[in-house]
Amino acid sequence: MAEAFGVAAAAISLITVAKECLALFHEFRSNTPASHRVLRFRLEAEAIKFKEWCDVLGVQQVIALASAGRHGWEQSPEMEEFKDRLRSLLRFDNERAAQMTIEALGDMFSIFKQARSKLLSLPDLEGSNHGIRRSGIKRLFIFGNTNTALVSGDRGRQMQAPSQTRATQELSWTLASKGSAVYASVKWVALDKKTFKSLLDDISTINECLGTFLAPDARARVARRVQTDILQMPKLRPSEMADLLPGRPDVQNLARVAETVRSQGELEDGTLESTNVMQKSAPATPTNLLLDVAEFESGSLGVGPLRAISSLAGRRVLVEWTYYSKGINLDHLYRRGGLARLLKDTDLYHKFGTLSSPGMVTDATNNRLGLVFEIPSHRGKERSLLDLFRSPPLPVDQRLSMAKRLAAAMHTLQSVGWLHKSIRSDNLIWFEPCRSSERELSTVRVDDGVGSLAGGETPELYLMGWYLSRPDQPSELSQTVSFLTQGCTLTKEMVELYSHPETLQPQRPRFKLEYDIYSFGLVLLEIGLWKSVEFLRQRCSSDDEFRAKAGGAYCDMLRHTMGTIYWRATKRCLLNIFDRRRSMAATEGEYWEEISLPLTFERQVVSELERCVC
Repeated sequence: MAEAFGVAAAAISLITVAKECLALFHEFRSNTPASHRVLRFRLEAEAIKFKEWCDVLGVQQVIALASAGRHGWEQSPEMEEFKDRLRSLLRFDNERAAQMTIEALGDMFSIFKQARSKLLSLPDLEGSNHGIRRSGIKRLFIFGNTNTALVSGDRGRQMQAPSQTRATQELSWTLASKGSAVYASVKWVALDKKTFKSLLDDISTINECLGTFLAPDARARVARRVQTDILQMPKLRPSEMADLLPGRPDVQNLARVAETVRSQGELEDGTLESTNVMQKSAPATPTNLLLDVAEFESGSLGVGPLRAISSLAGRRVLVEWTYYSKGINLDHLYRRGGLARLLKDTDLYHKFGTLSSPGMVTDATNNRLGLVFEIPSHRGKERSLLDLFRSPPLPVDQRLSMAKRLAAAMHTLQSVGWLHKSIRSDNLIWFEPCRSSERELSTVRVDDGVGSLAGGETPELYLMGWYLSRPDQPSELSQTVSFLTQGCTLTKEMVELYSHPETLQPQRPRFKLEYDIYSFGLVLLEIGLWKSVEFLRQRCSSDDEFRAKAGGAYCDMLRHTMGTIYWRATKRCLLNIFDRRRSMAATEGEYWEEISLPLTFERQVVSELERCVC
């Protein structure tokens, strides 16, 4: 940057203006009434976008540093790191870029303040009755149409629409008799609402501009965090969520899942029910999803294995089985139908890190229910990550790519409140390339009978093992692996190695998100060391010693194999040592905001792994 401006001066200017904006946003979220929910949510969404933009840059941390009054904070290491981020993420070495950013922040503060003032000027009609209904107010503006019925909100009776003069007189009478509250409401409908929407458009434009100033990787982090925040906004319908993030068709699908999951938590009379998560929006057994065993290639669906490769209508498919005991009510298992519909009717399977699904198959003869997945074209035999550990280690960059993709899938599941419950390396599968040509044959090598990849191709892992997955709500039936493994090849020891220690206690608690994160941490450990947990367990005298080493000595080895950032992310998952506080600015000074675990996971695992390069 030119000497006249300087990165240091630009950084302090940015902190000053951003602090004012963040304080105003905090005041808005704390004190704004709930009336006009859609407009209020849209304004809050814009505040969230700006807050996450600041968070990616580390603005809040520097504000906290300045608020603490530490002598010489302007020259502190934290401030130097902040200036480095401004250079790399916002191109603050360019004087024009710095000036444009700070000017945009100033405009943001001014316009947001105006928008908040307009919203606060409206009385809270949702919570009080001023003697006139909102519909009555709106119809007072229908003039000159004798075919339109005018419903007077205060009298509640129907009459013919008056002439324009008569209507104007009635409007004046209504305002005079009902007082300033109604006047403010009518003024909002006539004038302020249009102004407010215009201000919202201006704020949205500034947010978009601030986003374009960021480097692409930082922009992606902001987008993920904004999506997480908005998906967790209470009582917001999917269509409204989609409006908050235009141009993102995937958001509405994710919002629909999140809304359905949340609706399961709203139990009547405080009772627990074992209901299907999708029953509120679809039948328990959607007929367009149900497939018959006879439709599959004869003899391909063997009994016993957890997964089977078959053919369905000329397509290669993989069937993942849920086994159940005789006499078990199938309604408890039909949540798989809801998941199948989700993976069939939307493209969310990409975000969940799995395969698309044409439906599910029931096999009452063998007491099992199967989720059917389509195998990608030009792919051969199914392998698992566990199989891959028996081959020579893949290059570090390929292992990082695998870890990043899995972390992103985990975060998406967390954002919509869905528990997987079976995160293990044997449930992460990939497919060998088809050996239909000499060129393709050259990309495959065999080590100790286990297929693996060569030639620089990274195995594309797909998350499977959905047989225990469910929404994270108390009304959902919580199944255990012992309930489902009749006839399966899984061993108790294998399952328990990936299980959180709390789930192995005699009084087993209900499964929660932290347990999925623990299992994911073990997979990160395996990928980093290129050793399976079975191999690591064999080097220990007991399960307790293995668990202690997993989060201790074994994890510390990752510093040398994968780097400090990868090591730190893995340790957080294994030991649940997440910092769920975020420093914020407020009018009265600094305060700490507690953030959700999905957002924390994005900040301290997903985004951190994205920083890993080799």
